[in-house]
Amino acid sequence: MNPIRSVGMGTGTGDMIRRCREAGLAEPAFSVSDGFTTTLWRKVVASTPEVTPEVTRVVEVMRGEMKRVAIQEALGLSDGDSFRKVYLLPALEAGLVEMTIPDKPRSSKQRYRLTAFGRALRETFAKQSG
Repeated sequence: MNPIRSVGMGTGTGDMIRRCREAGLAEPAFSVSDGFTTTLWRKVVASTPEVTPEVTRVVEVMRGEMKRVAIQEALGLSDGDSFRKVYLLPALEAGLVEMTIPDKPRSSKQRYRLTAFGRALRETFAKQSG
């Protein structure tokens, strides 16, 4: 008999996998680089009151890092001020989109990208529509 196993030690990895399955989540990802890393996945709520139809459209058109003008063009919008107030700022405030240079919001090199939450939400939208 293994004395470590008899007191419940050494079962953490198996417990994490089992509990993720029980919760209907993807199995955790384990990796070793400079240290041991465990990535746990959370369920994504498909829609919340903060996710307006305009913000949903931003999430759907975003691909990689994009300039503000490129996002606006992908949405077919011409009014930059309206785009910023109705689409971009609410997406940033909801934590779905982030700036690549947050310390310099007015930088000419500024780009925007989906956060992990934004990417997960886009995947949820894709599953619901197809």
